[in-house]
Amino acid sequence: MKNENTPANPCVNGSTIHLGLTKLEYFAGLAMQGLIAGEEGAEYSYPDLALYAEKHATALIAQLEKSNAD
Repeated sequence: MKNENTPANPCVNGSTIHLGLTKLEYFAGLAMQGLIAGEEGAEYSYPDLALYAEKHATALIAQLEKSNAD
């Protein structure tokens, strides 16, 4: 399983495992919040906002993988 597809915050409730969001989905959501909160956030179209958030999240995961490999 690729790192970006691993669960961000899995939890176990008895014998049930809840995987929740992937790391990519979680980081993209955080990036989207930041983009919207910024002064230029209102200038983005919804598709562009989603694309930029995904690109930020993917870059973060790549950098974390690189840092962990060192």
